Amino acid sequence: MARLARRPLADHKQIAADLRANPGQWRDVQTYRTRYSAVGVADTIRKGDGKFNAYEPAGAFEADIKMLDEGTLVRARYVGGGAR
Repeated sequence: MARLARRPLADHKQIAADLRANPGQWRDVQTYRTRYSAVGVADTIRKGDGKFNAYEPAGAFEADIKMLDEGTLVRARYVGGGAR
């Protein structure tokens, strides 16, 4: 069985900067092969921790997932504030 090709990694620092520049607007972050991966990334964006600390402080960003034929899409938006 052939291995699936790697997808390019999302540039989370750039995505977070773009979201901060456009508060309230949803933006696609990345499509993940599994729902499990997408849910983990969305949770980490909301918490603003881990390797996605570009989304600090916790609560400053909202994230959701959407099921697609090719995988699970993570979308996010900057809402400001958050816990400090």
